[in-house]
Amino acid sequence: MFEGASQITIGIYADKIATVAIQYTRHAHAFRGHFQQRVADQGDQIPLVFRDTLVSDTLLEMSAKGMGMAGILDRDSGDLVGIYTDGDLRRTFEQKPDISDARVGDYMTPGCITIGESPIATEALKLMQDKKINALFVTDDNGEVKGALNMHDLIRAGIV
Repeated sequence: MFEGASQITIGIYADKIATVAIQYTRHAHAFRGHFQQRVADQGDQIPLVFRDTLVSDTLLEMSAKGMGMAGILDRDSGDLVGIYTDGDLRRTFEQKPDISDARVGDYMTPGCITIGESPIATEALKLMQDKKINALFVTDDNGEVKGALNMHDLIRAGIV
């Protein structure tokens, strides 16, 4: 590890309170401290809806969970098939000003970018920067959604 650098591991799980464990290395003293900070709520706070959900109900889910996005699941398989973001909302209104019967699956961004459960926070930040996105879903090895992370979480953790 570089002198003065920080290594931060993200663990966001649906059945646990998410934490960021930060291990600091300071200058030549190689001082190591541990710090934990909550970066996401428990699993019921992950913004997820099915692709046949109304856009209006998706907006309620996004607002209730405070992530600025919702993961879109296939009702039959439960697979994460897309994402609906604030940007998608703007594009939805451009295409369909009356969203009363609009289904989120028709307006979502398919093929959601995800990150695994064990990468360090700087990897999550780099992925977000490289892909020009503000949020990621955290998935296990089977692709099951275990949590969510957005740029605000990284800011609160002191990464950005």
